[in-house]
Amino acid sequence: MRFLDQIAHGLTAFYSKYLVSEPLNNEEWTSFEARGIRYAVLWSRFDATTYQDVHQFANAYRTQYGLYEFVRPIYSPATRLGNFWRTHLFGGDLDVEAGPTGAIPIETDNEAVRSSIAELWKWSRWQSRKDILSVRGSILGDIALQVVDDVVRGRVYLDIIHPGTLYEVIKDPFGNVKSYIISEEVPDPLTKGPDVVYTEKVYREGENVIYETYRNKELFAWPKNVDRTGKAVARWTEPYGFIPLVVIQHNDVGLDWGWSELHPLRAKMQELDDISSMLGDQIRKSVNPVWLMKGMKETKLTLENADSTTDTPFPGREAIKAIWGGNKDSSAEAMVANLDYESVLNHLDSLMKEMERDMPELSIDLKMADRDASGKALRIARQPVVAKVLQRRNNYDTGLVAAQQMAISIGGFRGYEGYEGFDLNSYKRGDLAHSIMDRPVFENDMLDTTEISIAQWTAAKAAMAVGIPLESYLADLGWDEERISALNIEKVEEPKEEAKENDTTS
Repeated sequence: MRFLDQIAHGLTAFYSKYLVSEPLNNEEWTSFEARGIRYAVLWSRFDATTYQDVHQFANAYRTQYGLYEFVRPIYSPATRLGNFWRTHLFGGDLDVEAGPTGAIPIETDNEAVRSSIAELWKWSRWQSRKDILSVRGSILGDIALQVVDDVVRGRVYLDIIHPGTLYEVIKDPFGNVKSYIISEEVPDPLTKGPDVVYTEKVYREGENVIYETYRNKELFAWPKNVDRTGKAVARWTEPYGFIPLVVIQHNDVGLDWGWSELHPLRAKMQELDDISSMLGDQIRKSVNPVWLMKGMKETKLTLENADSTTDTPFPGREAIKAIWGGNKDSSAEAMVANLDYESVLNHLDSLMKEMERDMPELSIDLKMADRDASGKALRIARQPVVAKVLQRRNNYDTGLVAAQQMAISIGGFRGYEGYEGFDLNSYKRGDLAHSIMDRPVFENDMLDTTEISIAQWTAAKAAMAVGIPLESYLADLGWDEERISALNIEKVEEPKEEAKENDTTS
């Protein structure tokens, strides 16, 4: 099998070109090796270990970008960004009945679909797994959902697939997966020795979906791949009519694979880490400098003569790093270069502010913490963030709906509990139609709601002053007739023609 010969065992060497996306030449961006390195670098940003040699790529990364030898992630917004998207894509509690409320409000005309989704969420542990989907997708730029048909347990559920294990994914023009190959190193189930390569190849032949699994380059029946009799199999066929995998791009910029939320920040983060690390070490040198001692007798306070026989429990802590000179004139000079700390700090501050302009979600928490900010000021500050969240949600919502429809179809086909009345043709018939409703990006604040209400009633008064009926104004705000009628608005009758004439003659 040619594709098996191409599968990499572990991460390859780091090349900076692996982090570059080019719309007209994205071979490097798309390749399995490049994506593996890219995902490793991006996730190391999230857990603040990018420059540590625990990573294979760290030394080459520092070298190729010309970074300071002792660079550290002094200012990295990656963790804040990941946690922001974790709480704003599908943040909050699920409605356990998959109703029109909660973190993922479901809209459908078929109540049976709603109950099947609730069943799917329960067995997928979706209350917690949805947040993993969000944080990994936002940091890595890609994430996948696999519909797992567990014939032994009689359950169907959603599993999150790390995009770094997707060796190849082929889609049709509409984004539906036509075939895929998963490749990852796992413990050898036979020898319990060195890891081997697990490969899962899935493709379609007409309406049938073909599964094949390999151990290294040989077809192999892995213990987890069992049929309904409990027998492990290496190759099997399912009549699904679709490949039960959905790949989601966090930020779709027209490439085969998506952009991480960190992608446009990389250069600025590196610059900040590089300069701030050197600044921190320069401060360290200033606090404990090397001294040039001129015309003085060497003392035991120097590092060379400090020992544990003194009365000091930590002799090295009080030692002086010194170079002794032969000049007759006695003097001591700290051998530390002069540095304009204020200018350096201003430069770092400007870089941080620039990143927060690029990513408005980084600064929104500071604006919201301002107790003097009015509701209007907060709404204006939130607008760029709200627009961005709504745009990012589209890909996740669409992908999740597709995965749920596949799962319900499979559950109905198998006759699993909770999916009664559905089968593999349910999607074509439109029986599985549902969507994820709009939900607020930020929680409603009671004071903010009160401020809006006051403004609306003030505007209502102004509208009535120029002759606009209150009913018309409230209808424009979205009030329905029942709510308007509940106000018992007193109708003001038009004066009769006879009265008007009397007024005119008098």
